Amino acid sequence: MIHAELITASMRLLGPDEYAAVMAELDAIRRERTLDALKRIGDLAKDKPIESRVAKYVQLRDARAAGNKAHDEIDRAYKECLEAIEASFLASAHEQGVSGFKTQHGTVFSEEQVLASIADEAAFFNFVLEEGDLDFFERRIKVTHIREYAKMNGGRFPPGLNIFREFKMKVRRS
Repeated sequence: MIHAELITASMRLLGPDEYAAVMAELDAIRRERTLDALKRIGDLAKDKPIESRVAKYVQLRDARAAGNKAHDEIDRAYKECLEAIEASFLASAHEQGVSGFKTQHGTVFSEEQVLASIADEAAFFNFVLEEGDLDFFERRIKVTHIREYAKMNGGRFPPGLNIFREFKMKVRRS
């Protein structure tokens, strides 16, 4: 405990750049050790009894979920901060009557983003049929519907598809 207190007190003496460098180095060490430990656990798991593997799997899954939750909270805060700064750029550009800014750190520019949703499905689909232009749609297959179709048709899949099956083992907490 004395070592941790000494290190903490010493870090307070560092300037912002040195502090950031030390923290980055500590993060890199923690990341490397975590990766090594997880690799070892994965490599050794096959030799353990099923009961131990299931317990370790559940423990690791919980740890991963907690880490992801913490990461998501921090990521959300970063996104909100970036969005606030972007909004301030837009307001400043509007106030100054410009479309962007060029600085030594980077260039800020205005770009229009177009988003669309269907307001009247019948009108839009009739338009597409009349135009004969299917490029309004993206090519994607709804896998859940394919499963439903196969279930209702004796296991047969629609023609013209490549079907890939992958079996995985799942773990449910007891």
